[in-house]
Amino acid sequence: MGNFNDFGSTFSRNNAYNGGAIYLNGCDSVFEGSIFDNNFAHDFGGAIYALNSRIDVSSNFTLNHVEKSTGGAMYIKNSKAHVKSNFDHNHANDYSSSNTGGAIGIADSNVTVCSNFTGNSAYFVGAAIQVQNSNLTVTESRFVKNRLYSSNSYGGAIYSINCPIFIVENSYLL
Repeated sequence: MGNFNDFGSTFSRNNAYNGGAIYLNGCDSVFEGSIFDNNFAHDFGGAIYALNSRIDVSSNFTLNHVEKSTGGAMYIKNSKAHVKSNFDHNHANDYSSSNTGGAIGIADSNVTVCSNFTGNSAYFVGAAIQVQNSNLTVTESRFVKNRLYSSNSYGGAIYSINCPIFIVENSYLL
């Protein structure tokens, strides 16, 4: 497993098919004090796509966007992650049912989240977080004014499906 660490950089206005700013595959990574602003991905992870990786993120994510699928700011798949960040106004919405996880999309992973989510949006499910087939622990987090756009939508803050461990504790959901 390779290493990729970042301390205090700004990633702005980047564009890719997956992982608008950063695509990790098989990495052990730390992001501390990083800023992810206005990045775009066509399919998964507007700012970061983490696949088969271990990732520790303490950063700020603002105005990141995924067009066709999941994870406006981050997409985490087959990975272990600890996320302690601020997610503001990230989006997964081109008005199709495949748009899920306005801030974070998670699949087949083990993730702990201790973060603030404000004004994130998705079209169909999980305005802030969409998680499937994963273990998710959300602790000491705030979810404020996150929004879904479909009239047939689910999970204004979190949408979870087929998760063996799903814990939310000491958190604020408004």
